[in-house]
Amino acid sequence: MNEQQAMQEKEVTIGGVTYALNEPFFVIATQNPIEQEGTYPLPEAQLDRFAMKIKMGYPETLEDEIEVLDLHELRSTDPINDFHTVIEEPQQICEMQNIIAEEVTVPPLVKQYIADVVRYTRAREEVSWGASPRAGIFLMKTAKAFTACSGRNVIQVEDVENVACAVLNHRIILKSEMVIEGVKPEDIIRTVLEITRKSVTKSA
Repeated sequence: MNEQQAMQEKEVTIGGVTYALNEPFFVIATQNPIEQEGTYPLPEAQLDRFAMKIKMGYPETLEDEIEVLDLHELRSTDPINDFHTVIEEPQQICEMQNIIAEEVTVPPLVKQYIADVVRYTRAREEVSWGASPRAGIFLMKTAKAFTACSGRNVIQVEDVENVACAVLNHRIILKSEMVIEGVKPEDIIRTVLEITRKSVTKSA
């Protein structure tokens, strides 16, 4: 199966025959940041087809760590049993996607902000490979979804900022010397957002 074909064209070709994938179709992948033996890094073109990369990390505070212990102290069942159905039919997801696409609007100034952010990631001297135009599309779509979940129908700059790291962090390839110095893609993204926001505020 060609993963890139499935993620981009929503279809797969097997034995010369092409099959359309049912909607909604999406790919979820996991990555262990510690154990890499036997695994291979994905090429940049394939990484670019993932809308977001969400880093879980460790619990942030001592209280969070204790809460994890509390939750497991008396547990006798699998945690998966605590999950409940939220969406009954796949078609409901498609309907929500259509509503967000049609009813959440992007003001020209915010659209310019998204384009500026994406373009500026390519101009940073710390970066060997910046965000692609596809990154801008995902940044806009993800910000629209965030806006809808916030109960609004007009995107604000803050909505873009809230999803930017998750959308862009796997699309920023740093120069090797930057990696050695401990610089992370998130550092570059935060800098880009801050500088770009100032320029958009001035133009407003």
